[in-house]
Amino acid sequence: MTTVLVIGATGKQGGAVARLLLDHGHEVTAFVRSPGSPGSASTSCPTG
Repeated sequence: MTTVLVIGATGKQGGAVARLLLDHGHEVTAFVRSPGSPGSASTSCPTG
């Protein structure tokens, strides 16, 4: 599948997009402003 960069992946919309892409088998690279923010742990994804 395709690797997709999601900018703002810890936000409401970016997080939803990242989860949807992952559910459909895509690889996601999450670009976030604050890696230590509460939402970043749930949306961090391995990159290839």
